[in-house]
Amino acid sequence: MGARLVASLLACACALMMSPQAEAQTRARGTVRLLVPYAPGGVTDVLSRLVAPHLAEGLGQPVVVENRPGGNSVIGTEAVARAAPDGLTIGMIDLAFLVNPSLMQLPYDTQRDFAPIALVATAPLVMMINPRTPVRTADELRAYVRARPGQFSYASAGVGTAVHVAGEQLAIALGTPLLHVSYRGGALPINAVVGGEVNSAFIAYIQARPLMETGQVIGLAITGAQRTPSMPNVPTFAELGLNGVDAGTINGLVAPAGTPREIVDRMATLVSEALRRPDMRARMAEVCCDPAESSPEHFRGWIGTELAKWAELVRAANIRLE
Repeated sequence: MGARLVASLLACACALMMSPQAEAQTRARGTVRLLVPYAPGGVTDVLSRLVAPHLAEGLGQPVVVENRPGGNSVIGTEAVARAAPDGLTIGMIDLAFLVNPSLMQLPYDTQRDFAPIALVATAPLVMMINPRTPVRTADELRAYVRARPGQFSYASAGVGTAVHVAGEQLAIALGTPLLHVSYRGGALPINAVVGGEVNSAFIAYIQARPLMETGQVIGLAITGAQRTPSMPNVPTFAELGLNGVDAGTINGLVAPAGTPREIVDRMATLVSEALRRPDMRARMAEVCCDPAESSPEHFRGWIGTELAKWAELVRAANIRLE
């Protein structure tokens, strides 16, 4: 009888120790939705579609990418925040996630309503110049801009996007205001600079490369701390003496707040493993994305630091929604 009692107690103890994991696994069954707050085709969408198969393989569950564009990424991001915290909904964020809180009243709290999973990738932006604009060097840019304060134009896909705040950083570095021309949609700024409607635009490398190769635009410089192997002949702004121009594309995975820690940790591990795979690194190099492994704790701290950084830029540049 005593032996049976001991065995029963041990079984109960094991069940109690395993119950959180078992519950998390039960709650995570089904198809996982990876929400992208933009239309298909951009860097955030492409990266999500690279990551999804690796998550599906590791989780043993289907992972589908769902595009929820609109509102400068707010619509798709809110859908993540409002989803059930069961591991079946995650989202891929970008720089707008960090800038939006300083620009507008949001229907969610950026720090409280999400469970950070992992920072996935970073990538520089290329400053493209329309060939009809007589600017090929940093000195020519300085001279041209200073002779026309507030007239040198750059296009963006909207206020607060990476391609917008990069231009604001450049204006601060030059000490001269630039003319920001905001378009609705990622392809429109590209068309504007190619067609000569604007002098320039900051564009992701995946979109800039074919235009540079065909001579439709001039690649003046890239944001970031160092040159990228994908564009070895394009200098950084820092090399040109224009410090502080470092806005780029950043992407990371988040889940709704309250998602069980076991699920968050498992997904973070799978992302880390995927980013070490040679095939994944090769695909990311094709779109000029640098793997950025991080733990959930590191990613949460990084988000806090970046929120403060971009809040200061919004204040210094007096950025306002139109």
